[in-house]
Amino acid sequence: MKILVDADACPVKECIVKIAKKFKI
Repeated sequence: MKILVDADACPVKECIVKIAKKFKI
């Protein structure tokens, strides 16, 4: 997912990962 790619360059990666897990993507 594009979200995971953006997360790698984002300081809030952990927050995005939690959201991704919440939506199970």
